[in-house]
Parts: sequence; C-alpha cells; structure tokens
Amino acid sequence: MLFRSTANRQPVFFTRGVSLAADPRVMKEKHLSFLLRQGSAKCRAVWWSAADIPLPPLPWDIAYTVARNEWNGSVELQIEIRDVRTSA
Repeated sequence: MLFRSTANRQPVFFTRGVSLAADPRVMKEKHLSFLLRQGSAKCRAVWWSAADIPLPPLPWDIAYTVARNEWNGSVELQIEIRDVRTSA
C-alpha cells in the first residue's frame, strides 16, 4: 500500500458584513493592510499582492485564513484575506 505525505490544509473562513475601521494602507507598493470591523470587534488584516485590485463597495463579505504575525518582538494573530466581495 502506498501512502502519500500531505500537509494539513489551512482552513479558510468566511465572514459577512465586514466594514473598515480605518482607511486601507498600501505596504511595500504591493500589499494592503486593513483594520476591519464587525459590530464592536476589530481585527488587523492583510491582503498579499492586492494593492492593484479595486476594492468593492462596503460592507464586505471576506474569505480569509488566520495566521500568526511576529514583528518587532511582538506576536499577534492576523487575518490574511483571500477574497473580498460586496456583502449581499
């Protein structure tokens, strides 16, 4: 019997009705950084290689993964956006 070694895939989450708590920032001329809000909850998010993608009207539905962000000696969770659409 043959066994294939496969890594566990990272789960992709989906959240409806997300808005911005601050204007998006462009990082290194190719990535977007956001402070997202849903109700009273806020979370930092990045969208890699998306600086040239037009953002749809708010509010958004977002598909994302959750990642560990280590920077300047600090560790926190961050959302890594996979896709965004206008909320239905």
